[in-house]
Amino acid sequence: MSRLTSSMLERASECPASLVLPQYPHTGIEAAHGTKNHAKAEKELPFGLSHLVADLTERENEAAYVLDVKNETARKCEPGARNYGELDEWEIGTTPDLVGRIAGSHWRVRDWKSRKLVTVPRDNLQVISQVLAVFSVHRAAVVDAGIGYLSSGEDDPHTFSAFDVGDLWAKLRRVVQRAVGATPDQIREGDWCTYCPALSACPAKKALATAFGVDIEGTIDGLPIEAVGVLRAKVESFKRLIDRADEAIKARAKRGPIPLGGGKVLRLVECAGRKSLDQDKVKAFLIANGEDVENYMKRGNDFPQLKEVRAK
Repeated sequence: MSRLTSSMLERASECPASLVLPQYPHTGIEAAHGTKNHAKAEKELPFGLSHLVADLTERENEAAYVLDVKNETARKCEPGARNYGELDEWEIGTTPDLVGRIAGSHWRVRDWKSRKLVTVPRDNLQVISQVLAVFSVHRAAVVDAGIGYLSSGEDDPHTFSAFDVGDLWAKLRRVVQRAVGATPDQIREGDWCTYCPALSACPAKKALATAFGVDIEGTIDGLPIEAVGVLRAKVESFKRLIDRADEAIKARAKRGPIPLGGGKVLRLVECAGRKSLDQDKVKAFLIANGEDVENYMKRGNDFPQLKEVRAK
C-alpha cells in the first residue's frame, strides 16, 4: 500500500483501490503550474489573501508534520518540505502551506489551491489533518483553517475548536483503516481521479475507453440527472488520460519527428510565448492609487460554459 499523505486522503477514502493498483506517478502541466503558484505565494500572496499573514507570529511556510492516527498524536518534522521520513501504515504526512499564530490568540492554517474548487474546509480531509497537527503539536485551543484560492484571492475558512478534536481523529482513523485493508476491486470514480497515480492502470478507466461507441446525445438525454453528473466525472477522467498520452507523445517528439503516414510527420515546433498584463499587479497598482477597479473593467461577449461552482 502507498504510504499516506494528506493530499491523498480524499482519494484513499473514496477509492481505496487507487492505493494498491500499479502506480505511475505523473507530473502534468497543471501540477507544474500549481507548484509554481505555490512558490510565488511564499513570497507574495495575491490581493485578497495577504491579510491572512499580516497579524501572524511564529509563521512558517511548508512546515511538515506526521500524524499517528492510532495513538492520536502528531510530531513536527525536521525543516525541509515534506521531510516525513519512513511512514508506517497508520501514519499520515501533512505539510500546510501556511501555519502561524495570531498574537495572544488562536492559530491559523491555510492550504493554497491554484484554481479548482475542492471540498469545503469543514469536511476536507487534507485540512482536517493539518488542523490536528496544529492542535497536537502546538497545543492550540482554536484553529482557523481553510483553503485560499490563488487565482481568485478567495478565502474559504472554518474555525475548529478543541471540542472537535475527538471527532476529527475518529474520522481520519476510519479513512486510514479502510486504506490499510484496501483491495484492487474497491474502485469508485470521481474528482479524486484527476491526479491519481493509478489512473493508467484503473480497470474503470480502461472500460471507459470502450464506452463511447453509443449514441451519446440520445443516451444522455434519457439518463436520470444524477447519472449525467456521474458521466461528466468519467468524461473528465478520460480527458486526463488523453492529456497524459499527449504529453508523452510531445516528450517523444523532442527527440525527432514522428511518422503519421501519408507523408506526414508530427514535429515539435517552438512557438513564441504570448505577452499579457499581470492582472494582479495592475489591480494592486490601481487600488494603491485610489482608483476604482470597476472603471477599468470591460465585458466580452456572453457564451455558455460548463463550470464547477458551489451548490447553494
